[in-house]
Amino acid sequence: MPVTNLKASEAFYKKLGFANVKSSGFNDKGGPGAVAMMQRSEMILELYQMPEAGLEEIRSRKDGPIGHIAFDVDSIEDAFTV
Repeated sequence: MPVTNLKASEAFYKKLGFANVKSSGFNDKGGPGAVAMMQRSEMILELYQMPEAGLEEIRSRKDGPIGHIAFDVDSIEDAFTV
């Protein structure tokens, strides 16, 4: 999920019982970005903060949009029949 303040987002999810299990950085259009993998039990959330130049677009988004969500299942066929 894109966030505008990775440190604040990490603190929020830690209050919900998540732990940061991996942090990393990346470059996008010449600027530094950051990623945190937050885990609680079997669930892992990927939080990422784009470089400053890309944050305005994320700040202007309305509530609701998430880039994608994925679930790990034993059988995709069984998951679709439920």
